[in-house]
Formats: sequence, C-alpha cells, structure tokens
Amino acid sequence: MMQNNDDKPIWITEYGWNLNPYAPRPWVNEDDQAKNLIVALNQLASGTFDFVQFSSYHGLFDAPFCHPDPPTPEYNELIMGLTETCPPEVPPMDPCPSVFARKAFYALREFTRGKGEDPWDYILGNYIIFSPMYPWPGDNVKATVQHILMLENPSLYLHGNGVAEVYPLQNWRTTIVGGIVWNVWDTSFTAPASGQYKVDLITDPNYTLYTRKPIQVSP
Repeated sequence: MMQNNDDKPIWITEYGWNLNPYAPRPWVNEDDQAKNLIVALNQLASGTFDFVQFSSYHGLFDAPFCHPDPPTPEYNELIMGLTETCPPEVPPMDPCPSVFARKAFYALREFTRGKGEDPWDYILGNYIIFSPMYPWPGDNVKATVQHILMLENPSLYLHGNGVAEVYPLQNWRTTIVGGIVWNVWDTSFTAPASGQYKVDLITDPNYTLYTRKPIQVSP
C-alpha cells in the first residue's frame, strides 16, 4: 500500500506471536514475544502507519484450559496470550481461573498507561536514570538503563536540536528488584547545548525503539 501511495484506512484484526514450538506456525520465546510487541506498538503509534485506525492483539489470554508447561509434542495448539491461565503445577487441560502475566502483558500495560513515579511503572522499559538529572552544557552525564529483557547490542540515541548521537551501552550485569531479574547497562555522554532532547533506548543496527525518555540540559 505504501509503495503505491495508497493511504486507505485499514484495520489489523489479529496479530501476535506463537510461543509453542510444536504448533503448526513459527514460534518465538517469551522475551521475543514482548520485544516484538514493543516494536509493533511503537510502529503503529508513529506517523508512518497513521492509516492503521485499529489493531487487535491476539490474544489477552490463552485458552481457558491449562497447557503443558513447557509444551510437549502432543500439544500442538497455538500459545499466544499476554497472560497464562494456569501455573505449571496444575495438570494440563484442567480448568484454572488464575491468571499469570507474561512479559508481553507488562509491555502492553506500560505502553498504554504512560509513565509514573513508581519503579513498577517501568517494568519493561523507560527506566533510564541520568546523573546528574539536569545537566549543564559540557557536563559528563552517566546514564543507567534497567530493562527486563535481554537486548542485543543496546544503545542510547540522543537526538534533537540538530544533535544525533549514538552511545553503546556497556557494563552489562543483572540485579534483582522486587523478585524480578533486571538487565542493567551503563553509558556516558557529554551534555550538548541547552535545550530538551530525546533519549531513545534502541538496538543497533536497525534503530528499533524500545523506550524513550527526555533530558533537559539547563541553560
């Protein structure tokens, strides 16, 4: 459609990623399911795809019966839900009212509700800490990123006001906060001229946006 300059409004009625390697469809792991959803949401929210008026993820939860965890060759149904309806200890195919969120669930929740002050609001992104928080031009700024997903070749992309610089994240390590294992990276950069800039958490070489945080350089 884009190649033919066709901007007719469309709906995407179902999209998602299968987690079951034994289903008759391609499959991904839980981290990639969440990564793909973050990328899709950012693309749909961009001006590039403004002709998409509606999109529906498939689906919120798996079938209302338990599936083997991990799946077995005998179970070939699609597993695509943002939440899992049963814990591993419940026998397969037994009804189970409990719901257990997958990483993709937190990706969608964070994207739709915005960012707050509670660290739990940043469970899947935008947990970028600047030190100093409000630098002056020429200051050395240390940036620390915490992310629940293990990203390949992550960088921070500082841009705005004629500036466009990429700073690879280094010093990978993990930490546990609230029972969650976080991936942590650092980088540093020199604060540019006064003004407000955008700092994107991206993965090279495709500049895939995972989250964004502004930084204000004081006058």
